[in-house]
Amino acid sequence: MDIVASAPGIYLGWGSFTIQLGNLIVIVIMVVLFALALLLPFPKARRRR
Repeated sequence: MDIVASAPGIYLGWGSFTIQLGNLIVIVIMVVLFALALLLPFPKARRRR
């Protein structure tokens, strides 16, 4: 399996900031999962009688 490093990609730029679309999607998913991990409650332990 060959990986072609010179394959064209979609790049997004804003001023001097440039990022590839695939990398941006991965970063957004990681931030969303991190936020969910902070906001969702931990499962509570059940009391044993």
